[in-house]
Amino acid sequence: MPTDIFGFFGYLLSAIGFGAFGFAIVRFWLEVYPKSNWQLQIALILGLFGMFVGVADFASPGSAGAFALGASAPFLLPLLTAKKPVEPKKEAERKMPEPVAANEPSTSGDEFATKEEAFVDHDAPKGYDPDATLVAPSKK
Repeated sequence: MPTDIFGFFGYLLSAIGFGAFGFAIVRFWLEVYPKSNWQLQIALILGLFGMFVGVADFASPGSAGAFALGASAPFLLPLLTAKKPVEPKKEAERKMPEPVAANEPSTSGDEFATKEEAFVDHDAPKGYDPDATLVAPSKK
């Protein structure tokens, strides 16, 4: 009697393991295949098909079926987790800033009086030219 229970749990654990392994292998394959060069793509195809043949030939029917179900799950996941289209905001909800002239003082509460002043680096040392190149002089 206990041997039958342990046998059942062994087959169940084998099926779960083959399903997880099939899911992981195909998920890895789908992630790596598009980014690789043609030599690696050929190796991935041959390895995946070789694994399918090996599982079908040497595993029990339940484990092979679990592997097939696990391997098919990554192909179905994008269909199940499709994002819903986002509706654009209505015109009443959008707030567009008012255009400001170059020398006109800002009314938005900024600390700078004009737009040009906002682009000045106030912490730079005196005589610093931000447009100068940062190339060190040669030591000839």
